[in-house]
Amino acid sequence: MIGADIGFVSLTNYVRGAQLALYGHGDVMHGAQAALVNINRNVIGAQVGIYNGTDLMQQGAQVGIVNNAKSSDAIQIGLINIMDNGFLPVFPFFNFPKEWTSSKDKK
Repeated sequence: MIGADIGFVSLTNYVRGAQLALYGHGDVMHGAQAALVNINRNVIGAQVGIYNGTDLMQQGAQVGIVNNAKSSDAIQIGLINIMDNGFLPVFPFFNFPKEWTSSKDKK
C-alpha cells in the first residue's frame, strides 16, 4: 500500500505513507503509523499510539504510553519504554540505543 491507509483495523503487509486506525498491524512500515495499538515487524518512521511494538525500528521514533522494540536505532518517548538494545532495557519517559552513548574509535 502506498499512500494513506485509514480504517478501524488496518492489516497491511507493506505501507509507504501513513496508516491511521484503532489497530494497525503489518510487516514493513515506511512512514507514520498512528493507532491505539501499532504492531509491525520493521519500521522506518514513526509510531504514535497507546502501545507501539516492533521487532526492528531502523530510524524514527516511537511515541506512546508503552513502546516496545526488540532492536532499535530510534528514540522512544513514553511512560514505559522497552528496548533490548537500549541504554537500559526498560526505562521510563525515554529510551535510546546504547550505541548512541558509545565513543567511536577514531583513526
